[in-house]
Amino acid sequence: MRYTQEEETDIVHDTQDLRGSEKGQKRAPETDVHLLRSKRPRKCPKRYRDLSEKKIRTGTEDFFCLPEEVLAPFVKVSENLKKKFLSALRSYRQRHVVDASHVEAMLRLVCRRFHGPLSEKRIGIMDTWFTRTLCNEFPKFNKSKKKQAWSWTSLIKNYVCGVVPGRMNILGWYSDVDILYAPMSWGSDHWVALMIDLKTGKISIMDSLERANNKKAVDKIMKPIVVMLKAIVEDLVQDTNSTSPVATSFVYERLSDVSQNDQTGDCGPLSVKFIEQHSQGLGLDGISDDMVDCLRLQYALDIYEEFHQSLRG
Repeated sequence: MRYTQEEETDIVHDTQDLRGSEKGQKRAPETDVHLLRSKRPRKCPKRYRDLSEKKIRTGTEDFFCLPEEVLAPFVKVSENLKKKFLSALRSYRQRHVVDASHVEAMLRLVCRRFHGPLSEKRIGIMDTWFTRTLCNEFPKFNKSKKKQAWSWTSLIKNYVCGVVPGRMNILGWYSDVDILYAPMSWGSDHWVALMIDLKTGKISIMDSLERANNKKAVDKIMKPIVVMLKAIVEDLVQDTNSTSPVATSFVYERLSDVSQNDQTGDCGPLSVKFIEQHSQGLGLDGISDDMVDCLRLQYALDIYEEFHQSLRG
């Protein structure tokens, strides 16, 4: 069969299009094919990571820290966690052990209510992470042979500069505040309150269950706080705007005339109540079990109204 010259040319072009898929050759683009998306998603090799997408954590998942976040990451709170937190408020009344999140909620409530008087008295209330951070850093710091060249974390530096999550004002050490109050967890089921005088170096312990720990046990528990505070002040506290003296060492003492309570779960709300009363110059004795029942319920109601919705009107 013979073909004309025009027909032979068409056959050659069709043959080239069919061979375009062979190795080393590109297929000729069709009219609208390049506008269609591939059905197979393309994945980057595992050795690469797309940093443009930020993974959002919800609920109780681990924090996803970004390089620019030096204090604490911001996470989206899921509805399930929110409901769990609000439902757990009944633990204030049912004498369950109050965890760190609830203690922090009570502390934020106190800071909001007494913001003005606390600032006038140069008092700062730290969060639940403060003492925990010092205790976590202590083992590595204690083993280090170059303590003078120790690299402090940004979290501790921010504490000294006065940046505390959930606080309305700057709490710079010596420049804004001279006295720090902080809750401290002793073990997994006991809370105490600390008052730290940055000028004299005296740490006062307000413990609602003193018989649970003897002096030897308290020495061991408080050693990270005493050692780390001295090192932090020496290394990080420099040019301040205050004429107050700077403590060169820290020692602790257990305050007397502190109400004792043997009931399980009361130490958390009581430690916050101790901070609230002691910062106002009020005594810590004379708190009965019935009064503790009332303050637990009152804290629960106040937290719900302050951070969720009003129950009155």
